[in-house]
Formats: sequence, structure tokens, C-alpha cells
Amino acid sequence: MKKIALGIFLTVLMISFGYCQVSTGAEESVIKQARIGNFVLYVSNQSLATNLVDIKVYIDDQVAVNQGFTVGKQDNWIPFQFNLSKGSHKIRVESPNGTSTLKETFKIVDNHWAVVEYWYSPESDANPTPKNFTFYIKNKPINFK
Repeated sequence: MKKIALGIFLTVLMISFGYCQVSTGAEESVIKQARIGNFVLYVSNQSLATNLVDIKVYIDDQVAVNQGFTVGKQDNWIPFQFNLSKGSHKIRVESPNGTSTLKETFKIVDNHWAVVEYWYSPESDANPTPKNFTFYIKNKPINFK
């Protein structure tokens, strides 16, 4: 019994320190970026109240983006480019530490440019903004300036 308990303890310790990994069987499918693609997605953290927010973007239930985004001076849109088939697609955006989600559908006809932005401004007296994502898509390149 002591050997089993010791084995379990050592396994948990090794997993905790990254010496081995355990597969949960729930690996997520990942959509690969394309050097030349018909869909450019810009992702940005626009919240001065949240310096770093984790953002995970799914396109058609495949992980497209999964990383932390700093707010900087709010002028930092990070581009990700994909080659999507023509027709309807689903986008889902999540953030565990930003406690927000967004679900939208969009249609690919030709070349498109889209933006996902995270917003949160609790301190604003005139117009406080709850934790949320916005998404919009255009048929021409987006000029952020």
C-alpha cells in the first residue's frame, strides 16, 4: 500500500514539475496559419485595466489562436492569416482570465480581414465597459490609423 501511495505521489510530482505529460484524450484540433491566405484575423487587447489577457480563438471548432495579449498602448493588433474555404464559418473567442466569450458566424466569399478585440474598462465613470469581445469583418484591408 505504501508503494502505491508513493508511486502516485511521485507521478503527481513529476507531472507538476513538467517531467512528464498526461494525455486527457481531449486534444484540440489546430488550424494552421497560411503564408498566403484569404482570411487575415487581427487580435488585440484594448483594455487598459487588464495588462495581459489570454485569448483563445476557434474557427470552426479548431484552435486558430491561443496566447496572451498585452495591452501596450492599445495600438497592437497581431495578425494571423488563414486559408479558409468559401462559405459559412463559425468563430468562438474565449478568455478564462478575461472571463468573456463571443460566438459569431461569418461568410468567406473572397479575401477578408477581421478583428477580434478584448475590452474592459471598470473605472470609467461616464461609460464603464464590461469584459467583452468584439468581432468585425471587412472585404478590404483594415487601416488601424
